[in-house]
Amino acid sequence: MAALYFKSRRRSSAFTGLSSAFIPRSFEICEVSLNLLINPPSKGCPVVELHDSAVDVKHLLNVLYNPLLFSEKTVPLSFVAAIVRMGRKYEFKELLAAALQRLTDENPTTLDEYEKLTNENGISYTSTRITHYRNMSFDVITLTRENGLLTVLPCAYLRAILYTNLVNFFLCPIFYH
Repeated sequence: MAALYFKSRRRSSAFTGLSSAFIPRSFEICEVSLNLLINPPSKGCPVVELHDSAVDVKHLLNVLYNPLLFSEKTVPLSFVAAIVRMGRKYEFKELLAAALQRLTDENPTTLDEYEKLTNENGISYTSTRITHYRNMSFDVITLTRENGLLTVLPCAYLRAILYTNLVNFFLCPIFYH
């Protein structure tokens, strides 16, 4: 769980309202709760309580206050996953679209697009938009299934089959959080 403290309600709500339809509603809800003394202010600032992981909130705030993060060539899957989860939940349409584009760039829906990402023998693959790590395919499968991104699944399953040594996977799995 994370709590957001907004010192300047006008600036923060106007800024984040540009990206999300949900955020302005949360300020209205916050004002009502302040009036009812359900959620008292902290140091005179409204408090918005979020029931999301602190890491997801951190990634979301990082990209809201530094939009150039998405212009970097590669970003960690945990960053993309946080933006997918938070973007869907809080209606950040542009951020969600950018995160989904990274996932679909890495996991194309056509064979021609997939072959462009592999070397000449069609076996080796190098991640171009998401920082690669061992057993990443399984994390992509989990993320896409949890969020109903079914077009990403066939390629992610194929990569899981082709690029995972199952003996090593079951002896020493590595997962992101």
